[in-house]
Amino acid sequence: MSASIADLKSKFRDPSAAELELIARYAMLPEDGRRARAFDAFAMTGLPHRRMEAWKWSDFRAAVHEISASQRRYECEPLPATGAVEIVFSEGRVDLPGSVPAGLKLHIRDTAQALGDAEAIPLGAMTASMSRRIGGLDSLVLEVNAPVETPVHIVCKGERDETNFARVHVVVREKASLDLIESHVGGAGFSSFLLEADLAREGQLTRTLLQRGAADEAQAVTALVKLDSD
Repeated sequence: MSASIADLKSKFRDPSAAELELIARYAMLPEDGRRARAFDAFAMTGLPHRRMEAWKWSDFRAAVHEISASQRRYECEPLPATGAVEIVFSEGRVDLPGSVPAGLKLHIRDTAQALGDAEAIPLGAMTASMSRRIGGLDSLVLEVNAPVETPVHIVCKGERDETNFARVHVVVREKASLDLIESHVGGAGFSSFLLEADLAREGQLTRTLLQRGAADEAQAVTALVKLDSD
């Protein structure tokens, strides 16, 4: 049986209005033990605040008073990436390409995935617990098996949305490579993106990132990278 909202609230210390809204949203998701563990890790600290040493200059608790819609569409156009394979995340949906280049495979995960060291990354843990989308997508895996000549462009944008959460896992096999472009261009009151990258021996990942949101928005981009030799 899934936890009640009262049970979830008890995991937080004096939850803010925004955290109460996140609790209510989480309670509507399908029950999953791995998602629950990620949410419990987030609840240990709640939204990061300046009393946490690592977040003293990035007070999300103060910035996110409540989960409210942005007053405008996305703030700017995505980075120019002519010819790139484009993946678009927006509130409630993901648009995937019809085909991908040689050396690249896309895997849709329709169940939550475990997140290591979740207690140390509160917004990463929150994103891992809240990233489920219409169609059953919890996370998207990019498996890179060879040098991929075509860049992959991930676009996160909103249309005056309340939230935009997404989780992407990039697995680069031995001697494989990928050029990854990310455009986080706003349009949601609170957006959080979690990138996990695992690079095997002599694997290469080049990452180009644009992050820009409006004054009434809070954005977080968390990257967890595991490197093998070379």
